[in-house]
Parts: sequence; C-alpha cells; structure tokens
Amino acid sequence: MGLAAPKVLTGYFELPLALIVCSILMLVVLEYRSHRWTVLASWTAAVVVCWAGVTYLNSYRASSRVMVRNFYGGLRVQEYEKGSRDETRMLVHGTVDHGMQFTAPGRRLEHITYYGPQSGAGLAIDALPRSPLRVGIIGLGAGSLASYAKPGDVFRFYEINPLVERIARTEFTYLSDCLGKTEVIMGDGRLSLESEPAQSYDLLVVDAFSGDAVPVHLLTRQAMDLYFRHLKDRGILALHITNTHLDLEPVVAAVSRELGKYAVKIVNDKNAARKIYRSTWALVSYRPLMSPMIRDAGVEIIARPGFRVWTDDYNNLFRILK
Repeated sequence: MGLAAPKVLTGYFELPLALIVCSILMLVVLEYRSHRWTVLASWTAAVVVCWAGVTYLNSYRASSRVMVRNFYGGLRVQEYEKGSRDETRMLVHGTVDHGMQFTAPGRRLEHITYYGPQSGAGLAIDALPRSPLRVGIIGLGAGSLASYAKPGDVFRFYEINPLVERIARTEFTYLSDCLGKTEVIMGDGRLSLESEPAQSYDLLVVDAFSGDAVPVHLLTRQAMDLYFRHLKDRGILALHITNTHLDLEPVVAAVSRELGKYAVKIVNDKNAARKIYRSTWALVSYRPLMSPMIRDAGVEIIARPGFRVWTDDYNNLFRILK
C-alpha cells in the first residue's frame, strides 16, 4: 500500500479505505460464526465506519480544486470565499499552508500569509539597497515571495518537488505576474547551491521549516557556511522558523554564534482581514542590521548555554536529537 498509494491515490486516502475494507471483512468473518447480538453490533460498527470514511473522502475532495500526489506527499489547492473580492487560493501540503493568493487581478501581488510587509522577509527586502536585487529562495510553495520583485530584480527559487512548480505555474500567478525575472531550480536546495558558483545574493531565504518533518540538513553549521558563501558582504540570510511543534530559535542562535554572525528574531502580528499570518523569522548577517524598522521590530537571538550546534556529522546530530 505504501508503494502503490502515491501512484494510485491523489490524497491521503489509505486509512479510510483500509478501515472500510476491514469493516466489510469483519462482517464476512462474523456473519456465520457469531451470536445474533455480535452480528448486530458488527453491522452497526461497519455502517458507522463506512459512513465516516465516505464522508471524509467526499469532504476532502469537495474542498479541493486540485489534488495531486507523488513521493513527496499530497498537495491540494483549496478555494475560499469564491466569487467575492476576497476570493483566495491556498496551496496545502498535508496540513501545512504553503502559500495563498488573492485571485482578483488587482490583488494578486499583495503580500499575505507568512510574507506580509512586517514579516522578517518583508523587512529584509525593504532594508536592502533599492538597486536591482538578486534573491535566492529555498522553497517555492505558491511563489509568494515573487510578489516583492521589482523590474530588474532576479528571484531564483530552489524547489525539490516537481509537482509544486507545476501547481505554482498553473494555479497561481505569482511567477507569471512577477515584475522582475524569476527562475526555478529543481532539486534539493542545498545540493543545488553546492553545485553552483557563488551567486552574490543580496538576500537568501530558507523557507522549508513549516512542516512536521524539518529538513535538518538545511540548518547545520556546514549549511550556514554555504549560505554565506552565496551572499554578498552586506547580504541577509532570512530563515522562516515558524513551526507548530519545534522551537528552532536556539538552533539558529547556536550556529550563528559559532560562525560569528549576528541574528535577530522578527515576529509579526496576525491580521485576519488582510490574510496575514503571525510568523517568526530569523535574520542572520555578517554585521548588525542598521535598518530602523528591523532594529525596532527585531529581538537579538541569544544562544542557550550548552546547546550543541547542529552539524553534518551523524553522530553529533544523534546526540543532539536523542
């Protein structure tokens, strides 16, 4: 089932389907080998399980404009407030929002969800000199950050899942509406950066930590070294560390201190009316950032005593996570 499901099913339907099949098999087994009350209870349980399973499958499909799935998991595009000025589309991977966009032509480039103007990413872009910018982004999602590009800017996205790029181009317009130039580099973001010459980015965004399974290899000392090899001397590394289950701040603090870099945390408030989420970003740089807005909003990230730096050494990582 684990091997066949991603190729056959467009969503996470294995559990409800398995429960329905098991309930039917239970009836077959018990029908002729049990007392009347046992059979009645079995029929009741089977009906409830089948009803719940079918209801789940129908609701999952009804709320989704697009459903696709591959080795990396299931992706859905959901629609909200259809037909209104606030109509939006959202890209969902499992239960995690990977970008939302207003569909009205005049609102498509609004900065929303985790990427509002007061978010760490928004403040970092605003703090950079307004000559044409060169921006690298690990994690494409719906392509939300392309909304910040101006004419002459280059925004390069690194994305490992080919279905994400397909959906970003067919169901969202951030990439096609972008005022600058966009590029999508397929493959693991870190491996792609390792194979490239220095890119001289003004800003490098790592936006891959919102899900349940955090890609640890993107937060090690060696990974941070790599990021700064691709940044200009006055460049900014922006790490999106919003996560429901893990506190990634001490990880960033430890590796920043190890490398002699400065790190501040930016937390912006939620604005439900504007579809802006509360988000947490860490901005890391060679020297303290002098932007007044970042200085007002930022809180210095202090390393915890005794917290080990994550590294590519498996043994060290095992001891840290044990």
